[in-house]
Amino acid sequence: MIKSGKSLFGYVIVVLVSIFLIHYLLMMKNNDEMQIINNWYMIMNSFYMTIMLFPILYILIWFDIKKRIKVEAELREAISAKDKLFSIIAHDLKSPLSGFIGLTGKMAEGNNSITHDEMEEFGIILHQSAKNLFELLENLLEWSKMQKGTVAYNPDECLLEGIVQHGMVIFAQSAEQKGITLINAIPDSVKILADKRMINLVLRNIISNAIKFTKRGGKIVIHSKKIGLSSVEISIEDNGIGMSESLRSKVFVVGEMVSRKGTEDESSSGLGLILCKEFVEKNGGHLWVLSEEGHGTIVKFTLPIIS
Repeated sequence: MIKSGKSLFGYVIVVLVSIFLIHYLLMMKNNDEMQIINNWYMIMNSFYMTIMLFPILYILIWFDIKKRIKVEAELREAISAKDKLFSIIAHDLKSPLSGFIGLTGKMAEGNNSITHDEMEEFGIILHQSAKNLFELLENLLEWSKMQKGTVAYNPDECLLEGIVQHGMVIFAQSAEQKGITLINAIPDSVKILADKRMINLVLRNIISNAIKFTKRGGKIVIHSKKIGLSSVEISIEDNGIGMSESLRSKVFVVGEMVSRKGTEDESSSGLGLILCKEFVEKNGGHLWVLSEEGHGTIVKFTLPIIS
């Protein structure tokens, strides 16, 4: 690729001279030397016309090169981001699998030294690791489908309160284990037009994160408010550990995801919020995060409503 101004200038000169020489040779082929001399005026006119094309050719080639440079830069950035993403995913897959290997190895030793209480503790750890692994793989699969454009979008009329309640039921046990109160403050009259499967996944990810990063005895409230006549704003608010400004600025950047542990060492890849944002936008809404370190987090997103 031609990248410098000098190289571009040389390239255009070569093109112009080539055009002139081709024109000259064609005249030589069809005329003898005397006729060429007699037609020198016409040749010079042709040369001058070629020179006049110089600025146009220069501009066209310059814009083409600029466009290619931009495309190449975007491609390099996308490849770099995906490389970082796969590195993070590989690290997060390794953690629960290492736990599986360690615990099952101890069980396979075949001795009777493991007590009933230890077996129960192992079962809880294995179950939590399996849940984390499933959540990570589900998000990775959905994100992959989004990147390939193969996610089916099937919007339908549905009650927002019912979708939120469904998400809360899924995490009721996890919240209870940490003594966290889940509150569904969504009015039962709010109807949205959205892909129910996508919004379920969005709520599952956000509620799961809220539980992970809220300390024992905390509270998570989900409420909504209408924005004009065409949309509703949904807020998932917790009083957990919150996020620093630096961390919050990276939550939606592929490749800059910060994997961090929950308040009781729960694992989190950071992919969930990226996926949530893409799914919300697919449904015609917007998603953003408000958070302050030590003072909880509020995840907000909008969706179209049916009046």
